[in-house]
Amino acid sequence: MTWLALKILGYLLAAFLIGTVAGWMLTKLADRDRLHTRLA
Repeated sequence: MTWLALKILGYLLAAFLIGTVAGWMLTKLADRDRLHTRLA
C-alpha cells in the first residue's frame, strides 16, 4: 500500500514538472511572437 502511494505521488510530481516546463516554454514562445509582431 505504501509503495502504491509513493508511486502515485511520483507520477503526480512528474506530471506537475512536465506541465510547469511546458507552460514556461509556451509563455516564452508567446512573448517571442509578440515581440516579433511588434518589431514588424
